[in-house]
Amino acid sequence: MNIGEKIQFYRKANKLTQKQLSELSGLSEISIRKYEAGDRFPKAEQLQKIASVLEIGGNELLKVKLDTVKVETVGDAMTLFYLLKEKLGADFAYDRNADGSIDPTSIKVRFNNDKINACLERIATEEAMAQQLSDALFTVENETAKTQLLTDKFLLALTKDELTGNNEPL
Repeated sequence: MNIGEKIQFYRKANKLTQKQLSELSGLSEISIRKYEAGDRFPKAEQLQKIASVLEIGGNELLKVKLDTVKVETVGDAMTLFYLLKEKLGADFAYDRNADGSIDPTSIKVRFNNDKINACLERIATEEAMAQQLSDALFTVENETAKTQLLTDKFLLALTKDELTGNNEPL
């Protein structure tokens, strides 16, 4: 998705017309049209004005490296998602409501990369196990069993560290 497409996407998500975005950002409507059409590239100052009106981080509109992205807004989180989607590809599955709209609580994402999906499965499994261990710690009175549960919890934390430090090529 290029910058123009992103501007258009977030403008529509905010239910704004090009004219409204123009008025709120202080930029001309013609400029907004040209940015969205890809005929013109906005300067950094103009991007910041647009991002401010659309309530997204400026990172979302620019192509940036993952390690430079600050995740402080929904727009910043979406930057990460779009970068991952662009680099790894993704499939979406979802249910529709009776009126035909997408049920946002049913959306599932699967990356087109088996290594990433295997890591996501492992994280989900570890999260479930960690919750079970936490629940069990409150009900176990036997000190040996409690020690074993704490050891298991520690091992889960080590596995998480291993996953996040994995520099294996995709």
